Order: sequence, then structure tokens, then C-alpha cells
Amino acid sequence: MDEFCHDGTPEERQPLLRVRRVVERLTSIRVLTFTLLALTVIGVAGVGLWLLIGMMGPGGTTGTPFHLVNRTTWGARLPKATTPLPHPPATYAVIIHTVTDACDNEASCSAEVREIQKMHMDGRFNDIAFNFLVGGDGQTYEGRGWDLQGAFAKEVNNKSLGLAFIGKAVLISNARC
Repeated sequence: MDEFCHDGTPEERQPLLRVRRVVERLTSIRVLTFTLLALTVIGVAGVGLWLLIGMMGPGGTTGTPFHLVNRTTWGARLPKATTPLPHPPATYAVIIHTVTDACDNEASCSAEVREIQKMHMDGRFNDIAFNFLVGGDGQTYEGRGWDLQGAFAKEVNNKSLGLAFIGKAVLISNARC
């Protein structure tokens, strides 16, 4: 006996849904979805690997590590008082120069940072005015740090970090121009 319970022409015996075509179409969609997902994962992994290799090359961050000289290391005095940033993290960064002598090694930069702190605290500030200072030796010196309000630009102290370059910002003209 035939799988259909009625006698009729072959056209009448065709199922209303073409199950084979529906299954083939669903399988094609699944294969296409899987292929796109696999290509996306491979692409993201490839870009990540490319960025990682790029960081390890010349000029990458692994070749020049960030070095933070903390307050204890440079010999900071204890602050008279501190004021936390009202809404950390800071929204802005203010770039400043200290208008002091430049330095080129950790010993001279630490001495310069101590002198800046002394000048600020002997004046009207509770501590060194800046959150961080960058020395000519390429190192960063912790001032007030990430979470405390600085004293470098009255209108924005409560929402900014003060990043000071140790030394004087001067224009150097090229005599050959």
C-alpha cells in the first residue's frame, strides 16, 4: 500500500508542504550562519593578534614600559589636607609645565619634585598642586594621584587631573630655517 490513503493522480498525491525543500533551505541557512560566525571569530582573533604583535615591535608599549615613581620613592612630605575628586574619574586632563629646572634622571627629577612640593606647601597649597608630573627621564612622578583634587586651575580642579611636565616649555627655533 502506498503512503497515501486515497487513490488519485500523482499530482494529487503530492504533499502540500515540500518538506525536502524546507529542510534543505534550513540547512543552508544554518551553514551560512555558522560560516559567518566562524569568519567573524577568526577575523576578531586575527585583528587581536595583529595588535598584540604591533605592541611588541619598535615603538610599541611593551618596548617602553610605563614607570610610575610613587610618593614614597621621590620623598614626598605628608599633605596638610586632602580633597577627593567629587565625581571620579576625572573628566579632563590639564597639561601644564612646572616652570622649574628640567631634570634627566630619577635622582634629579625626585629632587625637583620635592622642591616643587616644598614651594607649593610653603605657599598656599596643602600638597603639591599636580596629580602627576613627567620628568625628562621619561618617568611619571605621582603627585596627588588619581583620586584627589589638584590645585592647578581653579575652575576645573574638581573635575580634572593636572599633568605637569617638569621644566619650562620653550620654543626652540631652528637656525637653518
